[in-house]
Amino acid sequence: MKKYVKLVLSIVLFVSFMVGVMILYRKLAEDHKPGQNLVVENRENGIISADKGTDSKDEASGQNDAPAPHTSNAPEETKQEAEVSMAEDFAMTNEAGEEVRLLDFKGKPIILNFWASWCGPCKAELPDFQAAYEKYGEDVQFVLLNMTDGRQETVDTARKFMEKEGYSMPLYFDTVEMQGAYTYGVSAIPTTFFISAEGEMIAYAAGMLDAETLEYGISMILSK
Repeated sequence: MKKYVKLVLSIVLFVSFMVGVMILYRKLAEDHKPGQNLVVENRENGIISADKGTDSKDEASGQNDAPAPHTSNAPEETKQEAEVSMAEDFAMTNEAGEEVRLLDFKGKPIILNFWASWCGPCKAELPDFQAAYEKYGEDVQFVLLNMTDGRQETVDTARKFMEKEGYSMPLYFDTVEMQGAYTYGVSAIPTTFFISAEGEMIAYAAGMLDAETLEYGISMILSK
């Protein structure tokens, strides 16, 4: 009898556990929507959070250590006259060791992604970036900027990682006095900036992007 009661209790506990897991899963799925961790600069409202068209300045202020483009503190009546921030230029090196500048790529929409081969979230999002590169590489300039500090990351370790994983995206190195990281205030990676073909700062995201959110960011700069 005791064994039967224990069995019934075990079944009840197991079912309760599974129900709790399903409820939690649904809650997490509802909370994470495409574009939720993108922060967008809007001509009328300054910095807003992009949630498939849902604007909220409070949501944007909740981003953790996100490097923000310039924000306008202009009075309400002059906000509509504010212009979108322009992407700031900086120097980096390409795989041939040549110095190039970010705005050399102006004329195409730009995805500027700060990453390193020792960074777990960076590595987790790279397959989606590779897929996007294969899809949009003719229309969008992918600037995969490696945080090459010479200690945790070197040009050699970054190259070997890319070769081992079979990624074909163009690789750039933040070796010119770490100008990229300093210019964009990047203190945590991955961090991604979406820049229009005219050089306007359209959106950024601090943290790992999933495929759907990356696609959403790309759609914003392609439509400009």
